[in-house]
Amino acid sequence: KQWYQRRVRDGKAKEGDCTMLDVLCPVLRVMQFNAAGNTSSLTAMCSQSADTGVLKTKKLAARAGRASYIGTVKTSESADPGAVAAATWIKSVCRVLYQEQLNK
Repeated sequence: KQWYQRRVRDGKAKEGDCTMLDVLCPVLRVMQFNAAGNTSSLTAMCSQSADTGVLKTKKLAARAGRASYIGTVKTSESADPGAVAAATWIKSVCRVLYQEQLNK
């Protein structure tokens, strides 16, 4: 929660502004509410949440982040690049954690 509050204060962006926060915030909520779960299910839920966040940005107008000031025209086919990048990082980490769990 403190992380999110600092991002809003310092970055002037919040969830729903069509930024990477639309991926990071839902993933953090999944982690917070399912921290006691097993690694396999947690990584799957985080990956799914990241994908859902990316899809959500296709419907949002950019109000913060780089897309808001470069004049990107929002179409229903384009996701926020920062959200796509954040989802890629998250899903990569999830794959590694899942593989490590399988190898134990």
